[in-house]
Amino acid sequence: MVKPLMMLRVTVIVVLVLVVTGMTLSSPSQAAEPSLTVMAGSKDRATVEMQNEIPISAVQFALTGVKITALHTTDRTRGFLAKFNEQNGRVVLLSTSGDVIAPGKGPVAEIVCDKPGAAVLSGVKIVGK
Repeated sequence: MVKPLMMLRVTVIVVLVLVVTGMTLSSPSQAAEPSLTVMAGSKDRATVEMQNEIPISAVQFALTGVKITALHTTDRTRGFLAKFNEQNGRVVLLSTSGDVIAPGKGPVAEIVCDKPGAAVLSGVKIVGK
């Protein structure tokens, strides 16, 4: 049986070692939430970029302030179903085959539209695998 005083000494020593080495007893950090940003490209194109630390199987968002005329996938979303609604600017990217957007940062959609510099991203919904 371990005596309480001995247990206290061991605890103090462990805490001192952790403090001296810069280690902590905190729980492992959670992955950051995936995020989307829209960037104006050439005269009629905007790019939607995603930063994610977990695999993503579907993304939905709206682009307001522009009239979307076409939607293209990128290397990160190759094989994904890509659809948009002309009336409300809603965009959906999803995999019907189980593919995912791998963790990382980069473009997930290229949007052809009338005023790419005016595009505002809203209503973002992201589904992780």
